[in-house]
Amino acid sequence: MIPHSRFGINLIVYVLMARYAIGMPVGKISKLIKNTYNLEITKAGIVNILHNARHWFGKDYDKILEKIRASKVKHSDETSWKIDGIAAWVWELLTKEEVYLCVEESRGGQIPEEKLAGSHEEDVLVRDDYRGYMKLPMKHQSCWAHHLKEARYECEQKGASDEVKELRTILQGIFGELKYIIAKPFDQSEREKEYEKMKSKIDEIIDADYQYADAKRVQMRFKNQKYNVLTAVLYPDVPLTNNLAERMLRPMVVTRKVSGGSKSHEGAKTHATNMSIVQTIQMRNQTLIPTLKEQLFTGAIAYHQEHAGKG
Repeated sequence: MIPHSRFGINLIVYVLMARYAIGMPVGKISKLIKNTYNLEITKAGIVNILHNARHWFGKDYDKILEKIRASKVKHSDETSWKIDGIAAWVWELLTKEEVYLCVEESRGGQIPEEKLAGSHEEDVLVRDDYRGYMKLPMKHQSCWAHHLKEARYECEQKGASDEVKELRTILQGIFGELKYIIAKPFDQSEREKEYEKMKSKIDEIIDADYQYADAKRVQMRFKNQKYNVLTAVLYPDVPLTNNLAERMLRPMVVTRKVSGGSKSHEGAKTHATNMSIVQTIQMRNQTLIPTLKEQLFTGAIAYHQEHAGKG
């Protein structure tokens, strides 16, 4: 049993899995428990379980962010959210083993700056082209998937110029070469040679005298990012795209589409914290149920010891 909890740990884990691993709405979780176990737990009761879990997970949630700050390669992404109908943003930071989510009222660059404080200047941040990341004091890998997607979009428009179609073909070729380079075992001297070769190809795109607006729009993306599209060549284990971040952010997008976001700031904190814990366990390929049980139990003990006698 978890101290001061009305429900046993098995039921709490059941609720967490239904909400965050499967994505069930709170009302359906309540009905599922009633139909399966003939146990009456109101929607408010389910919400209370989730809030309690967030408090018990608190130290593990903080440790996730510490791990990301210390990682040599990290990703970031963001998407819109709502808190009681008011616009907000979900920020996501992650590595191959950790996922950290938070909901903030701002989309300003101070959010990633604050969350990634303490990162080393030689760390690499894989991200999209949102300006809020640009001034972060570390190396940057701009996502190729976004650049290729924009080039494809321009080519699919009615009246697309031959110029932009040719540029798209060039970009696809460069991307193919980059994938081949980073797939090979890392050798610093070889990578530096390859980097200089690829720089010249990016320079050709930046310096080209394009005549059509669609080609110029694609070109502008590379003028803005310049050699940030090549960082993966110089550093080991850096991907060319931010697809991992987008994939791990998708459950939050689905939740937003179903529920519209959170009804309160507390609800937003709870959803971000608990989802971070569940996704991190999954990223680490740990068995979900026993790992959740261990973290809940040890976290609850520590939380109640820390708050004993307070209030």
